[in-house]
Amino acid sequence: MSLMGDAAKLRAPTIAVAICALAAALWSQQAKPPETAPPKFISRADLVLVPVVVTDHSGNHIAGLKKEDFSVRENGKEQKIAVFEEWHAAATRVRRASPQQQEFTNQVTIEQTTPRITVIVIDLLNTPWAAQVYGREGLIKFLSSVSGLTAGDPVAIFSLTFGGLRVIHDFTTDPAVLSAALKKIRGTTGVMENLNRDVEEAINREESEVDPTMQRLFAAQREAEESSAAVHQRVGTQTTLQALEAIALRLGGLPGRKAVIWATGDFPFIIDDPRAMERMRSTELVRDYERAFRALMNGNVAIYPIDVQGLTTVGTPKASSSASARASRTISDRAIGREMDTHMNLENIAHTTGGKAYFNRNDIDQLFREAVRDSSAYYVVAYYAGTPPEKTEWRRIQVKVNHSGAQVRARQGYYTRPANQPVATDEAEILAAVNSPLEFTALPLTVRWSESKAGKTPGKRLALFELILPANAIVIDEADRNHMSLSFAAIARTPTGDSAGNVDQNVQAQLKPDTLAQVRGSGITYRNGLELPPGEYAVHFAVRDNLGGKVGTVTAPLRIDSLPH
Repeated sequence: MSLMGDAAKLRAPTIAVAICALAAALWSQQAKPPETAPPKFISRADLVLVPVVVTDHSGNHIAGLKKEDFSVRENGKEQKIAVFEEWHAAATRVRRASPQQQEFTNQVTIEQTTPRITVIVIDLLNTPWAAQVYGREGLIKFLSSVSGLTAGDPVAIFSLTFGGLRVIHDFTTDPAVLSAALKKIRGTTGVMENLNRDVEEAINREESEVDPTMQRLFAAQREAEESSAAVHQRVGTQTTLQALEAIALRLGGLPGRKAVIWATGDFPFIIDDPRAMERMRSTELVRDYERAFRALMNGNVAIYPIDVQGLTTVGTPKASSSASARASRTISDRAIGREMDTHMNLENIAHTTGGKAYFNRNDIDQLFREAVRDSSAYYVVAYYAGTPPEKTEWRRIQVKVNHSGAQVRARQGYYTRPANQPVATDEAEILAAVNSPLEFTALPLTVRWSESKAGKTPGKRLALFELILPANAIVIDEADRNHMSLSFAAIARTPTGDSAGNVDQNVQAQLKPDTLAQVRGSGITYRNGLELPPGEYAVHFAVRDNLGGKVGTVTAPLRIDSLPH
């Protein structure tokens, strides 16, 4: 049964390919569920869910608290708690749902109801080279110790460079495997590392003040360096925000509160409240920032930044009128300022997401241990949001616990948007999803290869596929004549990473009542095809629910045999 009708619009693909002669069709079909349905948080569009870590001064979980012990405020207004639960993490295993032959899925199964899921990011982009080595050694020590990971804790390790996010090792419960993968990481020059000026350079500049020619040369050099610094920081900020969003989308389909331990030297942006981003409305970074933090909040992801530079002792030299002393004071003041900014950045992103920042300590392995332990037990409170705003806004959340000595960590807010307003999407966003090295799990997705037949282009064959979305996976706006909005994309890449063909399509539809009932009960299947020459490919699929903002991606291998003569 076709749901598309005239509302479906086919965009011209960025790489010319022949579309299936049958045209892309969309109809309802039963999607095969995973072997064991993973537990999920209660989910409603207007239900604001807040994981809350409550510990004593020693970092131990305070158990047995009641709903009456908690108070939640949104923008200063008291909220009625609708959902309350205490969670205790247990040993678990994260694994991909078992697909049938020629089926591939991003759905995962969790073998316990309360997993403790951790992602460790080795930030090579924003960290000086020496600190990268120090942080990596501390993490290896943590993974190798008997008091490191608890047996059964699923952990994944990613790295971040100028080239973006890279998977070092996906989820595993074996610390030895993670340690071996970690040893293969090679350090790089941090994005801000070339911006540091040493004392000798400052001395030369001060002593050259009497020489107008040298002054002009140094002024030109300083201008070039500042311009380069601005470019590096902008690229570093965008890359970091995109990595945060990708990790949150990767974890979106997993239950519970997720901890992301960010081993870094700094974050390339200074922000103390997402609302302060209003002043950046004219910059291209605003959308990246909003998308990243919306994904973190929707995925219940808490960031635990660890400053792998260790204990720093920046002092100020004794007073002196010499050029060398003046330059030393200048350098020391700059170093102190950079250190304070770094610590502020780490604390801000931790507080905003409900995590905890660690800095000025040399026991890096212990910091990893503490960050992992923090997700062992927590509370979940939820309340129904008020009237939707007229425009996208940041709403501040404040959680208090009535218990002596309690230390509370919870995310500090969330982005909300007008009722039924689609989350903005464009070709660049769906392209970023389909090219990400991570599989996004917020939108469950299964792809099935159906058949291969002769294509319209000589020397090519048409590989037909089905993309299956299970029941209740997408948002349907019943107030707008059962409106649904989906974006589909697929890119086939050769073993060398070259693109061989793609499909890119938006589907807009108003569903009839009987069709809506079928979609609600059985899910949706989208059909299309890729025309490719014989060879082996990795095909990256992405689907975006434009009303709900969720994204699912999956990679499926494909082999097209040689054509008959």
